[in-house]
Amino acid sequence: MDFNNSLGIEPNNILALRLTHQKLRGETYQKLGQYNETLTDFNNLIEKEPNNVLALRLRGETYLKLEKYNEALIDFNNYLYQLSDKYFNNLLEKEPNNTLALGLRRETYQKSKMNFNI
Repeated sequence: MDFNNSLGIEPNNILALRLTHQKLRGETYQKLGQYNETLTDFNNLIEKEPNNVLALRLRGETYLKLEKYNEALIDFNNYLYQLSDKYFNNLLEKEPNNTLALGLRRETYQKSKMNFNI
């Protein structure tokens, strides 16, 4: 499948943005050192799927390669926050009154608010 042609016809095709034999097309660009194309794909994907933790992590790695450290840090912090939030939500579905999980989730949320001025 030619993902470039698919995106030319349908620029919002999330499947084409996301997949290249189970990998992000952006990751392929990243491995080829085509960082501007990498960022374009990851930015488009994250715009459509803001909770896509893989895209956040890979975009953060791309920013590191471009020595854009502030942008990388923001993506890595968002990545970690989303992972921890999913973990806490899964745990709290099983144990809704787990005080340790509730406290840690609150603490994580408060730290993220301070880091991102939410």
